[in-house]
Amino acid sequence: MTSRKRLLAYLLLNVTISALTTTAVLWAWQRYFWPEQVAEPPATALPAGETVPAQAPDDTRVLVPYQVQPGDSLGSIAALYDTTVDALRAANDLSASEALGVGQTLFVPVTPTPAPLVDVSPTPAGDPDALRIAAVVGAGDLSSEYVQVQYDGTGEISLLGWQLRAQEGAEYVFPALILHGGGAVRVHTAPGTDTVVDLYWGRDAPLWASGETVTLVSPDAVPRSEYSIP
Repeated sequence: MTSRKRLLAYLLLNVTISALTTTAVLWAWQRYFWPEQVAEPPATALPAGETVPAQAPDDTRVLVPYQVQPGDSLGSIAALYDTTVDALRAANDLSASEALGVGQTLFVPVTPTPAPLVDVSPTPAGDPDALRIAAVVGAGDLSSEYVQVQYDGTGEISLLGWQLRAQEGAEYVFPALILHGGGAVRVHTAPGTDTVVDLYWGRDAPLWASGETVTLVSPDAVPRSEYSIP
């Protein structure tokens, strides 16, 4: 009987030692080898009376004033300016329940329209008095008659806005064409396709006759050259 008690005590002692050893090993593993858990910092409460500031409108937009009219709503104003109700509220610090008043001024975020590109290249001025009617060829024959205009100045001159005037009142307005010094262009009475040396008036009957006068007029309405058809 005594031997059994000793055996039981021995077994209990072994179980206790094993349990303590296992506990010590687990503690050491968790203490030195288990990956550290990073705790998230607690959320910081806002002081009483403060709210999260509204998101600022898109930096690419500008604010334009708008006076509220009868029947207006945030939705109708947003649709008018292609923006959103949330953007209107943010730009004017309006709450969701705040009503609009007639005559109230709102600031509406809008995207500015870029200004159109303007051609700033200078138009050749030249010498308007050096532009002249050099000849009228084929008068009376629609298929062959034309007026030759020549530039005797230096540099270059633009013919844009210049006019040929017939004695009976018909007018031809030159397109944007540049003549260099010594250059010339023919203005045909008949229809045709314009080139840099031939322009077409587009008439269906001859225009010029012997004894008539052709006048070349500058864009400022000043007659610069006259030619009497032989």
